[in-house]
Amino acid sequence: MVDDNPNDSLVGKDNQKIDDLRQFMDAMFSFASQVPYKKDHPLSVIQASKSLIGMSLDHPPRNLLKWLDDYVKDFSPNFNPPRKYDDTLFPDTITYTHLEKFIFNNEESESNIYLTHLLQVADPLHIAEFLIEVGAQKSPGSILFCWSAYRTIQLLGEKNGHSILYHCLSKLSAMQETENNDEKLLFDQVELYCHQFQIRKTKMVRKNKIIPHLDIMIQRIVRELNCASQPIIPIALGRAIKKDGDRGIVSYLSNLKIEDISANFILIIDALRSALKYADNLKDPVLLNILNNTTETEHVK
Repeated sequence: MVDDNPNDSLVGKDNQKIDDLRQFMDAMFSFASQVPYKKDHPLSVIQASKSLIGMSLDHPPRNLLKWLDDYVKDFSPNFNPPRKYDDTLFPDTITYTHLEKFIFNNEESESNIYLTHLLQVADPLHIAEFLIEVGAQKSPGSILFCWSAYRTIQLLGEKNGHSILYHCLSKLSAMQETENNDEKLLFDQVELYCHQFQIRKTKMVRKNKIIPHLDIMIQRIVRELNCASQPIIPIALGRAIKKDGDRGIVSYLSNLKIEDISANFILIIDALRSALKYADNLKDPVLLNILNNTTETEHVK
């Protein structure tokens, strides 16, 4: 458990050092790992914020740091991972297939117990890869959350980050919040389309199993985005990116008022950052459509 809330941060200092920033973000990730899973869990937003802050370490966006500091106040770090079960109850054979069955049957309690056993014999990062694979078979939101978990475990280390895997199980077992929410689904689809390029370029043991499922999901997303008319990118952001690329993201973000920042904004702008950095073809027609299909409103809400 994290005894000190990361709100007691270094945001107020005039000369924020890179090491201070890293400590601040490490505290944020540790905090998120101990927040019980619920809709709008802070992990993905914290991960996205870290990437955006990292675009300008010498001059980090202080408005984002202050917003993030306040954002986490709505969450409580009171998650307790399932206890280690008696070795006499240890299954004779531990396989990912068994865990996958529990997940697809929405048996969250059984999934948690099985994960506790699996963590005794398997690498947490490898388990995270498996959960990305499962997420790619469920929904854009599922794979995005598991992707954030994977990256967080890389940062925190396997010992400190493994509790996040239980949050992934909750996400994968939960009824998808996008089922009756077209706007949320659209956001998730745009995010995943942009993040897919980094996922594809990341070295993972289970990559050959993940990519075929990702391909199927992306094909479906492309069809749906081509039919979608609802714009989600503020016109000023679209113009800034067309003019200055990823530096346009930095300048747009740095000039925002704190009250104009939202969780959706952070997730979308980080997705665009990822696409600009990892896509081989910046003239990708879907990316261009996302950037060109702007809204007259100033900010993502």
